[in-house]
Amino acid sequence: MLNFQKQVMAPDDGYYSAQRIVVFTLIAIIVTFASLVLPWVDYLMLEMPGIIPVYVTGSIISYSAVGVFLFVQFYQSRTWPLALVGSAYLFNALIALPYLFAFPGGVLLEDTVILGNMQTAGWIWSFWHLGFPILILIAIIWEIRWPEHTVAHDRSLIIIGWSVTLVMITVLCMIVFATFWQHLLPRNLTIQGWSPVHYYFGGAGAAISIITLIIICKYRLDRGVLYLWLPVVLVSFFLDITLSLLAGQRYTLGWYAGRICGLISACTMLIMFLIEINRLYVMVGQLNIKLEQRVATRTIELQEANCELKTALTEKNVLLREVYHRVKNNLQVVDTLLSLQTMRQPELETGLEDLRRRVNALGLVHQQLMQSEDLATFASTTFFADLTDRLKASFIDDFGNIKFIVEAKEEPLDLDFAIPLGLLVTELMSNSVKHAFPNKREGWIKIGFHRIDREEVCVVVEDNGVGLPEIMPSCSNG
Repeated sequence: MLNFQKQVMAPDDGYYSAQRIVVFTLIAIIVTFASLVLPWVDYLMLEMPGIIPVYVTGSIISYSAVGVFLFVQFYQSRTWPLALVGSAYLFNALIALPYLFAFPGGVLLEDTVILGNMQTAGWIWSFWHLGFPILILIAIIWEIRWPEHTVAHDRSLIIIGWSVTLVMITVLCMIVFATFWQHLLPRNLTIQGWSPVHYYFGGAGAAISIITLIIICKYRLDRGVLYLWLPVVLVSFFLDITLSLLAGQRYTLGWYAGRICGLISACTMLIMFLIEINRLYVMVGQLNIKLEQRVATRTIELQEANCELKTALTEKNVLLREVYHRVKNNLQVVDTLLSLQTMRQPELETGLEDLRRRVNALGLVHQQLMQSEDLATFASTTFFADLTDRLKASFIDDFGNIKFIVEAKEEPLDLDFAIPLGLLVTELMSNSVKHAFPNKREGWIKIGFHRIDREEVCVVVEDNGVGLPEIMPSCSNG
């Protein structure tokens, strides 16, 4: 959310310069308008009480909307001046409604008033045009004296609640004084027009408006968006008071011009906020377009990078499969050489066959890796099934009645773990086949495998053979 109080614009900012030009132009137009009216300020015109509902309705809508917006800004920034300016706008919105009911002919025809009598509207106008510039002046002084003073976030809603309550009580007291306790107040209106008291209150409001305007310009508070546009409000409000006082009575040219200036003062901040909110949405839209363009560019870059990575990964997988394939082929060559050596030297058959089984276990590991999807791990169940099939095939001529049973849990195996595991299981099962089932005895050999935890596994090779002899031999070819 934009903080219109603290949003500072640099002097060389084009938007800042454009806003200052607009502000100065509006002030010049308003002052020119008032100057043109000034020679005929007391010229009596046609009575049009219907202008008051338009004036008051526009004022209430504008002051209420700006007040709500300023309190929302205060909740976000938690700076006291925003709460004070918001209270000033809320004060104007609340006091404008009783002014409508107290104005002769404002709601009903034939100069009928609903609230109070002829003096009530004059006093409400006086309170209105004195209270607003006082609150604005207090906010400006606070901004200069304690610019960094903020309230705790959890107290923001409490401050807003108290501000609204105090403003409502103040307005209610003013209405009570202007309506029921008029005998405690001097006359505000006379048959000829304004009384001296009316001039005193109006003059005080005009003087405070000018003093506040001078302070804003002196201390360069117009560097923020809120305080940049506040001079338009104060100039219009000052001319509203001045033209009304110089008119001397209602329904004169100056009085009508004062209502116009008052409506300009009420609507200025609302229009400014709408412009700034629209600008904010435009900026967000532009940023979204840039972000979408950047996302599209980055998406293309990522897609290209992904294609390069996929290509590199494919090449790496092809090379890795080729490595596994070559290792497996080399082990097959070794197995063939061992087979040939067995045929040439039958006396070495037992030892060479054991060596071939170990070589086959190593070759099986590389074959499983070559056939796996990630080229890094393979399933333990498939590995043990193939390993037992190969062992059974190597012993099929002499031990064809032995049944191999695999009870292995599904676990991923990698190269570093599978090689010693395959050699271990090959050695244990070979020993069982050779020593547990003499004379082609029938039976079974069972291999069990499961993981205990992340670091440990359990491998069990058991059989139902003859068991170990009472006297173990000192050496064995197995």
